[in-house]
Amino acid sequence: FGPMQPIVPQAPAEVAGRQFDYPVGFNLVTRPRADEPISFQQLRALADSCDLLRTVIETRKDQIERLDWSIRRRDLPSGEPAPRGADPRIPAIEEFFRMPDRVNFWSGWLRQLLEDLFVIDAPSLYLRRTRGGNLFALEPIDGATVKRLLNADARTPSPPDPAYQQILQGLPAADLPTRDLLYRPRNLRAHRAYGFSPVEQIAMTVNIALRRQMFQLSYYTEGNVPEALIGTPESWGPNQIKEFQQYWDALLEGNLAQRRHAKFVPGGVAKTFIPTKDDELQNDYDEWLARVICFAFSISPQPFADTMNRATAETAQQAALSEGLAPIQTWIKQLVDFVIVT
Repeated sequence: FGPMQPIVPQAPAEVAGRQFDYPVGFNLVTRPRADEPISFQQLRALADSCDLLRTVIETRKDQIERLDWSIRRRDLPSGEPAPRGADPRIPAIEEFFRMPDRVNFWSGWLRQLLEDLFVIDAPSLYLRRTRGGNLFALEPIDGATVKRLLNADARTPSPPDPAYQQILQGLPAADLPTRDLLYRPRNLRAHRAYGFSPVEQIAMTVNIALRRQMFQLSYYTEGNVPEALIGTPESWGPNQIKEFQQYWDALLEGNLAQRRHAKFVPGGVAKTFIPTKDDELQNDYDEWLARVICFAFSISPQPFADTMNRATAETAQQAALSEGLAPIQTWIKQLVDFVIVT
């Protein structure tokens, strides 16, 4: 006999090569994104509550909407570009994508996808078919209602097994195979079942920005510190101070014209005026928050910054436009290519 060989335990066939160690009972949970630290609803609340973040998202959607598109055949085997009329299917494909869901034109349809792409990274399309099985429409559905299903190796099941569940009112409403639902997150990670959206990447920054906005709002709506303290003569009693306060309020409250006029007051009152509120509601940290949010979407922070000269601003604007749009353009092209091919 030869030397003894060490016994190496072998993993069962159904877990060999598993993508990640998903929680036990993953497919039984009836809430999408249940094992993630931030829910779909929280991501959408962040995107809708922060004015700056919402402005950046809508700006990026506007930039993509302005781009033109066309359907072209791939290059010929010889390497020469194929002429436009080389394939008679092109006009039919272009006609389909001008109104992909049979309700909204391309721009409105695309904006719905981009909203779920940027905020929750769960763009979803229901493939509605004719009775003959042909594709009739690509209907956007709420990606927050879609729960992924995993097979034994933590991957998406192949047809005819259901790959997704639509959860409505907390209950599974439909089991959907990949043939019926096109689920296309852009930023997937090997150890997670769901995508990682730009909003989730800057969730802490957005929380800070929201609290700063609430603080700035409370400057005008809350607090018990008056605008200023004005002294009165020492001989005045509480009743005299109250009467003078009522007189002053009645004279100026709600009357902008009267506030512009000079007023005569007793000498003791005029000598003591103490402002109590600081008028600085914005500082360099607000600009830093704007830069972080813009950087997450590859948008130039120039509109929110006051330290750029014209040449630097134009360079940053062009770089952000080209670098930020190219990945999104690629994602859209791959989505359309997949529909055309399949």
